Amino acid sequence: MPDLILTQADTGKSFMVHPGDVIAIQLKENPTTGYRWAIDRSDDTILALQSSDFVGPPGTGIGGGGTRTFTFKAQKPGAVHLQLKQWRSWEGDSSIIGRYDVTIQVQN
Repeated sequence: MPDLILTQADTGKSFMVHPGDVIAIQLKENPTTGYRWAIDRSDDTILALQSSDFVGPPGTGIGGGGTRTFTFKAQKPGAVHLQLKQWRSWEGDSSIIGRYDVTIQVQN
C-alpha cells in the first residue's frame, strides 16, 4: 500500500515524504491510441521507480482506457522535480500531448 497516492489533480504541487516511503502516481491512459505515459525527468538516486503498470476497468473491451500507475520508492534525502510525458515514443517529443510534474522532497 503506497504511503502517498497522487493523481492528475496534483500536477504542479510539492509533497514531502521520508526515505522508504512508497509513492504512487495514477494517470488516465488509453494505450490503444499509442499515447502512453513515460518518465521524462527524475533522479533514481533519490526516487527509484519500482513499477509502471496499466490497468483497465473491469469489463472494458479492446480500445478502452484505464489507469497507468507509476510506483516509486524514496531512497534518500533530497528533492526531485519529477516530470512525466504522455507521448508516442516512436514519434519523439513532437508527439507529446500531456505533461505531469510534481516536486518530491525526501526528508529524514
